[in-house]
Amino acid sequence: MSHTSDSIRVLHVDDDPALTEMVAEFLEREDDRIDVVTESSASAGLDRLADAEVDCVVSDYDMPGKDGIEFLETVREGDADREGDADLPFILFTGKGSEEVASDAISAGVTDYLQKEVGTDQYAILANRIRNAVERTRAERARRRHINAIETAREGIGILDEDGRFIYVNEAYADLYRYDPGEMVGERWELIYRDEDVDRMQDEVLPVVEERGRWHGTTTGLRADGTTFVEDHVLATTTGGELVCTIRDATERARRERAIENLHATAQEFIEAGTAEAVADVAVEAVRDILDMPMNAVHLHDEATDRLAPVAWTEHAATLVGDLPAFEPGESLAWDVFETGEPRTYDDVSTVPGRVNSDTTIRSEVILPLGDHGVLLIASDEPGAFDEQDVSLAKTVAAHATTALDSIERGRQLREERAFVDRAIDTLDDMYYVVGADGDLRRWNDRVTAVTGHTDDEVAGTDALECFPADERDRIADALDEALATGRATVEAEVRTVDGASVPYEFTGARLTGAADGLDRVVGIGRDISARKRHERRLTELHAFAPDLLSCDTREEVCQRTIDAAKNVLEFDESTIDIEEDGVLSIAAISEGVSPDGVTDMSTEEGVAGKTYRTGESIRIDDVRDSDVAKPQEAYRSALSIPIGDHGVFQTVSERPSAFDETDLELAELLASHTEKALSRLDREQALQRKNDRLDEFASIVSHDLRNPLNVAQGRLELVREEYDSDDLDAVARAHDRMAELIEDLLTLAQQGESATDVETVDLADLADRCWQGVDTADATLVADASRLRADSGHLQQLLANLFRNAVEHGGEAVSIRVGELADEPGFYVADDGPGIPEDERDRAFEPGYSTSSGGTGFGLTIVERVADAHDWTVRVTDSESGGARFEFRGVDCVHG
Repeated sequence: MSHTSDSIRVLHVDDDPALTEMVAEFLEREDDRIDVVTESSASAGLDRLADAEVDCVVSDYDMPGKDGIEFLETVREGDADREGDADLPFILFTGKGSEEVASDAISAGVTDYLQKEVGTDQYAILANRIRNAVERTRAERARRRHINAIETAREGIGILDEDGRFIYVNEAYADLYRYDPGEMVGERWELIYRDEDVDRMQDEVLPVVEERGRWHGTTTGLRADGTTFVEDHVLATTTGGELVCTIRDATERARRERAIENLHATAQEFIEAGTAEAVADVAVEAVRDILDMPMNAVHLHDEATDRLAPVAWTEHAATLVGDLPAFEPGESLAWDVFETGEPRTYDDVSTVPGRVNSDTTIRSEVILPLGDHGVLLIASDEPGAFDEQDVSLAKTVAAHATTALDSIERGRQLREERAFVDRAIDTLDDMYYVVGADGDLRRWNDRVTAVTGHTDDEVAGTDALECFPADERDRIADALDEALATGRATVEAEVRTVDGASVPYEFTGARLTGAADGLDRVVGIGRDISARKRHERRLTELHAFAPDLLSCDTREEVCQRTIDAAKNVLEFDESTIDIEEDGVLSIAAISEGVSPDGVTDMSTEEGVAGKTYRTGESIRIDDVRDSDVAKPQEAYRSALSIPIGDHGVFQTVSERPSAFDETDLELAELLASHTEKALSRLDREQALQRKNDRLDEFASIVSHDLRNPLNVAQGRLELVREEYDSDDLDAVARAHDRMAELIEDLLTLAQQGESATDVETVDLADLADRCWQGVDTADATLVADASRLRADSGHLQQLLANLFRNAVEHGGEAVSIRVGELADEPGFYVADDGPGIPEDERDRAFEPGYSTSSGGTGFGLTIVERVADAHDWTVRVTDSESGGARFEFRGVDCVHG
């Protein structure tokens, strides 16, 4: 891995090779900029530092030979093989943690201290510590290089913040006023002016600086000892809002005055330069024309090639040198200055090792760093050509150029970041928008124009409310006000397109503060919810369709209505339903758009339909050509195949690949479930009709063959009573009455117990009230608050009547009865506040002949159970809330809505 300005080379020293190998792997995995080299001892680590460039050291504490603290001290102080490095990041990463070790490490100048833990999370922390330490060190070195360039300038340079306080002064600036630099930092600029001069600065000079960005003139400076001097003064603002003050004593040599004056005049040119190349041109011209140094050039660092490439130079430089070379890393004096940030002056460069061209005619050379951007080179073919004043003036040019290059770099980074954000925003599938407090659109992405059909010019400055139908604008305005007031708001609305269409959207907006005009904005995202709305509509229509499907009288009608719903609700144009019979799936219904000629019966053992029926699982096929079970037909490419319980299979197809998604599958399964319920109802009712036919025969026998002989016996008994009077005849009469009751209950049991063919939607509460009127209930009371259900109303009425009579018979004439819906599942209950049924007798309560009353036949609850069975309901008896009997009916087809 090559070591670039962006990479981080870490030296990890630990006497456990397995650990160092693992740590290296995790660190490099955490950040691909990190390159780890390892050593197993402090002495080996020092050798590595002497031979290679390292950005950070990570060391264990407890090691043979030198321990981690001794290793750290040697790194900081140096030894015979290498110089000390006071700011090389050094992290002590050790398992031997104690306050004493930490204290010693801090005293020795450790950068960070991290104790080894169990697990791998610690390596993310270590990587973060390394990054932070290296970035801080690099930033500090860059800052020092920049400050060094200003510090060594002979002109006084001071920088004021926006509040007018010194944030930096170089030695020359402080010396002019006879202060130490530290005494001036933090003080206001009025420190160095007399009261009358303060007024002049505030009334005449500072307004010019604020308006034009620059001022040059003479002022009277006030020294620390109270004396004054006339100063040549230049003020210039930076893009960051600081004020750069350049001062020189007006008594210096005239050439220096003119040079400095002209140099300061170039400050605005540097500020206005829009590119690094333009800054280089200004610097080269200033050195040539103002400082009278005809041979100079600017080399800037090219990150792509990692070289210092020439970008601006004088004709004299080209004449003397020819083609200006690019400087490779570590192979020139210019690179050394760039890397260290330290300016260099050579009176005779021909005697200096490390020069690029040993045969050069250049003798004197000044190389000045331009921060992280490059170097300024000034040369002469005469030895000793540059004095201290020359170098000082050149450093001023370099300082101005560096400041301008820093500003351009910050602007470039900001533009790149903004461009990146803009590109990211434009790739969103959602609308992005910024709306002003007055409702006008300030910013938007491409999705806004794509959806509305308007151009960017048409959208610019538009009132956001105009994008919505008139009847929705008040809601949108309220949502904007809510976002500005509370910080956030969400609203659904129809977006109006240029052609008059509407698209449903959900807008989420948040308050955006900190705008230059001081006004808040609303920034947010608009998400197309057409699919969600369509899904909600389809669900609603399918649920509304279910009761209609249950009202169908034939299987054919159920299947055809399902196909119609598939087209009208789910927008499936080509669908079929196959019903199974004797192992064959035969077509039962088909869409109008599907030709029946291409549809054939199919065994349940073959094809997609067969697999769906056998497994009972839905199948979604994106491309039938890739399916191992599908049999491609005509141009069909994709399909859904949904089981309809044990009845058959629903299928829909499309000529487009991947035409159906998971939502389509979910809705098709819901439709098929409604179809299955309707078909099951028909099958159940048909089976019950067959049972009814058989029971009708039995009822006829009970009604005719038993009732007629009983009528004869009762008639003969009356004739005998006319001739004889005997208690035995009363007993015979009671036996006849008992037989009549038994015959009636048996007839009811035969007629009601196993049949429920006339199924319809019944209002249970209304039926209970009507049934109550036909039962001798004495002073009993009824409360009925149940809903609707599917049942045979005649049979259900018999069930209720038997339960009401049972409650009165066992609970007394004042018993209270309630009919209501079950809370936990579809069903209803009938409860009373009578004595109830003992728990140990509840299993026998529905047996024929069971009764706790001497006058009962014992068939009343048996009839109740048979009616429930006929409807495929389950019934159980339990305690009511008041301790009476509660009969619960479950598995009921309740109808809501």
